[in-house]
Amino acid sequence: MTSRIFRASISAAEGPVPRYVFAGPTAMSLRHEQLREDFSCQWSYSTLWRACMSASAVCPRCGTPHSLANRFCSRCGTSLSGAVAPRTIPAPPGMMVSPSPPPASENLALFVAVLVVAIVVVLAGVFAVVLSVRPNTVPTPPAPRVIGVNVARSSDGTNWVLTFTSVPTGLTPFNTMLAILTSGGVTALSATPLGSLNYSSVGALYAQAQPGGPVAVGDRLLINTSMYPTGFGYQLSDGIRLLAYGTLQ
Repeated sequence: MTSRIFRASISAAEGPVPRYVFAGPTAMSLRHEQLREDFSCQWSYSTLWRACMSASAVCPRCGTPHSLANRFCSRCGTSLSGAVAPRTIPAPPGMMVSPSPPPASENLALFVAVLVVAIVVVLAGVFAVVLSVRPNTVPTPPAPRVIGVNVARSSDGTNWVLTFTSVPTGLTPFNTMLAILTSGGVTALSATPLGSLNYSSVGALYAQAQPGGPVAVGDRLLINTSMYPTGFGYQLSDGIRLLAYGTLQ
């Protein structure tokens, strides 16, 4: 007991003994303990640094970073209701964000609209040119092919006299024919060319104002009133269409 008190007095007089003066197993274990503490501090620092970089909230008391899912600080137990979210880095001034390009459907619709407008403009121009070139005067239709006929009775009353007052061009005594019908519509004289009429055989005669020429104004037909009395009808044609018709009266 006396020796222990003496050694303690000597230790107190000499002051604190350095940590790594002693050799042997005790000193080695102390060295290992110090290395573990240093490594633990470095790991804690790197972990805290990574947490600070990815944290969503910081403890208002000790500054420990936490996620927003934590309600209390894992280090000091302080409530995280007043935790401050880490500041976000603002975008550098002057940086302009270019707008996203329009979708392909909008580009296609715009192209179709421009194409339709261009087609309408071209068609309008073509239509205007056609209207400007088109003549303003309407062409007159061809004159109808009709023979004007004046029917009269001769002074002695023996013949019907049919005088031509208007004649279309292109008619000759051999392509112009005469036909006579009864009042009931029965054929009394079949269609016969004017140049072939014989008064003695059929009771009709064609007399030209200018013999040997085409059918012309002033030519006459003489028809026997005894063979073709009042009420009979006459027809003049060119073999295709009717040129004149009327009643003998």
